[in-house]
Parts: sequence; structure tokens; C-alpha cells
Amino acid sequence: MKARNREINIFNMSLLDILCGALGAFCFMMLVLFPYYKPKAQMSDVPGVDPKTYEEALKQIRDLKTLLQSCRSDQDSCKSDLKQSNDQLGMKNPMAVIATFTGPNDLDVYVEDDRVTVKGVRCPKADPNVKQGPTFTGDVHYDATAGVASDSWLVRDAPALEFRVYLKLMKQTADRQPTQARVNILLSLDQPVEVPTVELKRQGEMIRVATITPKPDGHASVRIDLPKK
Repeated sequence: MKARNREINIFNMSLLDILCGALGAFCFMMLVLFPYYKPKAQMSDVPGVDPKTYEEALKQIRDLKTLLQSCRSDQDSCKSDLKQSNDQLGMKNPMAVIATFTGPNDLDVYVEDDRVTVKGVRCPKADPNVKQGPTFTGDVHYDATAGVASDSWLVRDAPALEFRVYLKLMKQTADRQPTQARVNILLSLDQPVEVPTVELKRQGEMIRVATITPKPDGHASVRIDLPKK
């Protein structure tokens, strides 16, 4: 009988297959993680790292001063561009009043003020029975004639005078449903002001909801004028 070959061969095809599979998995993981690899920077070039020598500290201080000066120059440039854009648009202190109301009636927002045109024309007093638009060039009134909608009034340049905000129920449907409205006042330099919900019940009803008082520095104060319940 022929004797069996009992020699043990470690490096057979099965082992090579396992090694090749492991190498392939390792290469795949390296390819996936390669975009996240960043070489370690020198300590002196990393912001926020304590310098090891006096010279490195001076260098960081000089770099920070240069960066600060650059930021200030960019800020001044942005302010200049903004001022130039506002001058071109003619908008020095804009503000907007937006009244969102339920249907199906026609509600108007009206902003009354004490400005006078170059021809001596004054802003008309609020009239609950007449649709009223802007008197001054540049002001805009978007009139939504039926709810659910938003009626808006934009003042292009608000001087340091009183601006009185009114809501008027111009037209009511046959079922005489009341109209609920919520007013938001958007200012150029201050946070928006939200007026509590107002309800108008009859055609021709008018309610003064707020008084806006702009200041010479561009800021403004808002007083809520809703009638006490």
C-alpha cells in the first residue's frame, strides 16, 4: 500500500483567498476614509494652540492683528455698499405693516401720518367708508379685496413722525360674518411687532391698532392702541 503524504502545507489556495479578501476590504476602507484624512499641521500654525516660544506668540499676535484689520476693512466696505444701495433705492428707514385676515369680507389697512409733500399736500385722515391709498411717492399699498388674504402697506422712508395704523372693514358679505385680523409691523432696525388679533363685526367699522414712532437714528417704538374690552 502506498503511504499517504502527510506533509502539511499552510500556504494553500484557501489561505491565499482569505488574505486577498482581507486586503481588498482594507483597501476599500482606506478609499472611503481618505477624504477625511488631514495631515497634522504644525503647532505654530494652528489657531488657539499655545505657542511654545516667545517668538511664536509674537507671530500669532501679528497674524491676529492683520486678520482683525482685514475684517474691519470688509465691514466698512459692506456698510458703504449698503448705504449706497439704500441711497440708490431711496430707502432710508423703511417699514411695513401687514394685516392677515379671514374671509370672506374685504378688509383694508391704512397708515396715517403727518408728512407733507413738496406741494403742501398732507396725508388724508383715515376714512372708514373710502378706500385710501398712499399719498407719498415710494409708498406702496397692496389691497387684497377678499379674505383669506393679507393687506399690506409699505413706507419707503419713515421720518421721526407718528404713523397711525388703522384697520377698516370696507365690504361685508350678505351673511355678515365678522372678520378677524392679525397685524405684523416690520421695522428696519428693530424686531417685528405682532399686534393681538382684532375682530371687526360690521361694514364701515374702523379700529386704530397701533402707533409707530420712528427715531432719527433709524430705530422705532411701537405702541398698541387696541380698544379695551
